[in-house]
Amino acid sequence: MKHFIKNIALSTIVFMLITSCDKKDTITYYNGGTNPVVMASSDSVSCRTSDSVKSVLTLNWTDPKNGGIDSTTRYILQIDSSGRNFSQAYTDTLFGKLSKSFTAPQLDSILLFNLGLSIYKTYNIDVRVISSYANNNDIQVSKTFTFKASTLFAPAAVIPPFNDSLFIIGDATIGGWVILFQYHHSCLHE
Repeated sequence: MKHFIKNIALSTIVFMLITSCDKKDTITYYNGGTNPVVMASSDSVSCRTSDSVKSVLTLNWTDPKNGGIDSTTRYILQIDSSGRNFSQAYTDTLFGKLSKSFTAPQLDSILLFNLGLSIYKTYNIDVRVISSYANNNDIQVSKTFTFKASTLFAPAAVIPPFNDSLFIIGDATIGGWVILFQYHHSCLHE
């Protein structure tokens, strides 16, 4: 009888193991993508003040086709002066977008304040895009695209007060607490 119970117990265990090994759906595996290719709307850009509201540069890049969901694919756009190897790059992280546009003030601000370039000069600017899944898997780096950009610092416009006087109040001035600037209204409209 002991032998019979052992055989039934052993048969039950083997049956449970066989039936519990149910094959699940196959796990989806994505092949590695391709390196994106960066293109620009122009290979020479001048940051003129007349272009303050329209796009002066649009950067486009190709889909890396890594098989992920397009809206979660991460793109890191890097912009730096040529020769720095992106060591001081301005970076912008975008999800699911294949382009980025810049107005003249936006691009000028990046060149002057983020990259530390000088005003009224022309520079070679390098651009690249790094793509990946949102969790940084399957990182693909584009080849560097280079364009020329001329910087122009446009000072902020100050709307004159209605009485032709402008006051600075505070101890940050050289002369003390209050400085009064007088100017002629006609000088601003030349």
